[in-house]
Amino acid sequence: MSRILPVAGALFLSFALACSSSSSQPTTSTPPPAAEDPQATADAKAALLPAIDALVDLRFEATAEDRAGVVATFNTSKVTFPELDALVRGGRAAYPKASPALLGKITKQTLTTYFTDYTGAYYLYVPEGYDPGHAYPLVFVAHGGNSAMPVATAESTAHDYIGAYWPALGKDFKAIVVAPATTVGWGGVGNVILFDTISKLSRQFHIDAEKVYVTGQSMGGHMSYRTALNFGDRFAAFSPQSGGYDYASTEKGDVIPNLFTTSAYVTYGTAAKGELYGIGDDNNKNKTWLDAHRYDWTMVEKDGGHEIYADEQPKVAAFFASHPRQTYRKKTYYKGGGGMAFTAEQLDTWDRGYKAVPGRVLRWNARHWLEVTPRPGAKDAMVFYGDVGEGNRITIESTGVRNLRVYVHPSMGLDLAQPITVVVNGETLSSAVVTPSIETFLDQLRDFDDRGRLFWGAIDVAVTTDHAVPEPSN
Repeated sequence: MSRILPVAGALFLSFALACSSSSSQPTTSTPPPAAEDPQATADAKAALLPAIDALVDLRFEATAEDRAGVVATFNTSKVTFPELDALVRGGRAAYPKASPALLGKITKQTLTTYFTDYTGAYYLYVPEGYDPGHAYPLVFVAHGGNSAMPVATAESTAHDYIGAYWPALGKDFKAIVVAPATTVGWGGVGNVILFDTISKLSRQFHIDAEKVYVTGQSMGGHMSYRTALNFGDRFAAFSPQSGGYDYASTEKGDVIPNLFTTSAYVTYGTAAKGELYGIGDDNNKNKTWLDAHRYDWTMVEKDGGHEIYADEQPKVAAFFASHPRQTYRKKTYYKGGGGMAFTAEQLDTWDRGYKAVPGRVLRWNARHWLEVTPRPGAKDAMVFYGDVGEGNRITIESTGVRNLRVYVHPSMGLDLAQPITVVVNGETLSSAVVTPSIETFLDQLRDFDDRGRLFWGAIDVAVTTDHAVPEPSN
């Protein structure tokens, strides 16, 4: 989407020439600025959040004119960037009143995804006493099974899973709990189901963007791990249960450092008691690596098999309650390959019978405040490690990266009134003051549909070198 810049009005200068002396100099007079209209400012301030809500609801269907209208409202409102940040972070201007039929019980709902033409059911638990005036945690439950389940089987499985999770996570933790049914597994279209479910619920209920969690068992445990590996900054914490592989192995791409800055409570059984597919051994290998690197992952090996452990769910709830998301971490790391964006062209190759909607792109090319350009058709992994240091200095090590965008926010420990220096692979690529941009703010809100992931500006740098990127440790 092209940027819309305010058009300055033409400034006409009138000159008065003194004719009585050949040495007299021309003088200029500038019309005084137009007086501000206090009522217009107040009206724009009141209209700003509803206008942002409407723009974000349009997502990728929003036009340049739609965005320009919001920019104009923001400019007229005289709202500062700190005020704007707090306004959006506080939730939508209004939420619908929840039907009593939804409260304190499990109900079946329907989701038509935004990024694809997939439609499926999900089961929902909304705490009794839900009040749209308060923000609530959201827990996404991924069911087990396989990636080619009949609709009826997927729905009955999802219903069983929410039944196992809602008592501790919904009733006790007082979270909204959702368990979609998937007939296509949890990769590919499954990721679309994840984010589109959250997007839908965030418009229907007042959800705390810093308290969105992912859990699941078996195939859902694999999904919880993969979500932490690929989308770790989008969620507060995870709880993979009887799932996962040896992510420190070369066979799995040595991607376990992607769990840097994530938090999780993991449960799994032993092969002797019926744990399947080597999951217990793989999790013990992960535990050895994670402990050595001091990651915030609690790994619990149970005296049992491949199951959902009811006695662990209150502990998971307590872990979630103590782990809100920390969006603006000073350090970030990511290793990823492929196109790094779900596009119509990529989804069509899955041959699952579902197609992506052209023009709508679900990206995983960002981690916290660093973003690389998606690379359609690329196979080799890109790796980057970023560190916000003292003196407004951001240091990045990378390999395979050629275009890099650094997003900035004061909560990263940056002073936006002073130059921000970006050093990549030992070379200073930028050192300048970053002016807060309402366009950048709105574009990020549209792309990620996340009211907790807000940035005020961005620095684009072209990278021409590669450095070895160290494994990050806490």
